[in-house]
Amino acid sequence: MKKAFSIGIFLFLLAALPVGTYLAVSPTGFFGFAERSPLPEAVKITNISDNSFSVSWTTQKETIGFVPYGETDSFGKTAFDERDIKDQEQRLTHHVTVRELTPGKVYFFKIGSGSTLFDNSGESYSLKTAPVTKDPPAVADPAYGKILTTGGVSPKEGLVYLTIAGGTPLSSYIREDGNWLITLNNARTADLLKYVSYKQAGDEIVIFVQAPEGTAQATTDTKNHTPVPNITLGDTINFVQTNDGASFSVQPVEDVSEAEEIVPLTISSPGEGGVADDQPTFKGTGKPGETIDITIESSNPIHAKVVVGPDGTWEYVPQESLASGAHTVTVAQGTESTSSNFRVLAAQTTKGSSPSPTITELPVAGTTDIVLAIFVIGIMFLFGGLLLAL
Repeated sequence: MKKAFSIGIFLFLLAALPVGTYLAVSPTGFFGFAERSPLPEAVKITNISDNSFSVSWTTQKETIGFVPYGETDSFGKTAFDERDIKDQEQRLTHHVTVRELTPGKVYFFKIGSGSTLFDNSGESYSLKTAPVTKDPPAVADPAYGKILTTGGVSPKEGLVYLTIAGGTPLSSYIREDGNWLITLNNARTADLLKYVSYKQAGDEIVIFVQAPEGTAQATTDTKNHTPVPNITLGDTINFVQTNDGASFSVQPVEDVSEAEEIVPLTISSPGEGGVADDQPTFKGTGKPGETIDITIESSNPIHAKVVVGPDGTWEYVPQESLASGAHTVTVAQGTESTSSNFRVLAAQTTKGSSPSPTITELPVAGTTDIVLAIFVIGIMFLFGGLLLAL
């Protein structure tokens, strides 16, 4: 009887082996707690030039970030995080710049996160570098400042994104003591054909910060960028000085109305050609204070309404990502309407949105889970042997 009981227990343990092993190496862990994911999030393509571009993203789990790239899907080269001077370090934010490229050429790449490669829904990401332009870039014009947490200290790591005067997005990473620096004259027009032209004083600069401790957004201009006042994570702040200390008075409503009637209905951005953003910022002019109807022709047409500001300008950012390829945007105000064609480049993602990367390599089980699995299996066999000995 005792021996039969022991045999029964052994058979139960033998049947439980696959279950115990699965629980031990499951992605949810032995006790059902989900592990932090190395999946790239908030993927952005920035700093596009005739010989380089940058790829940045965040992960929930500290991982090593890298970008395999090449002129074909075979890649052949790999770029690592700009902060990896000597050794590759695990981080939550990742900023990789691919350099020494050929102007006007298409390159393919994937995003490496830890031991896994991620792609764009089963296909490699692709990007065409800018052509060589005849117009020289403006004199080096750096924007710089400092990022702080709500506790007044510098974040350990983070990413800073910047756009100026409708130019292509620029980016960098947070350095020691929370400092950051981005050179404005590297921005190009949406079609990448020339360097963006901006005023040395007065043009708007929009800054977005992404760090493990939170995000922040700031608006400044080319009067207040050397340095930009300190930006605290969690804030949305406007540093633009609208008065300059001079006297200012509101004009009578009648005068404003007369001025509004001559403001044309236009779409100034995005322009024709490629735009490095799947949630581009649409801008234009119209009659102040009145509503504009916006229609974006996409796989799922987007309809929206915005109110034109007192200065005769309007701005709209879609909440949904646009598929890569050609699109048409139409705006209407009263009896007037106008349209513009633009193209979303493949893998161009901004404003915190992410493409839907797919895993092309099975994740490797964590070391902790493997040790736990071996431990569980060993305990089961030990008890089974003892019971049989009885």
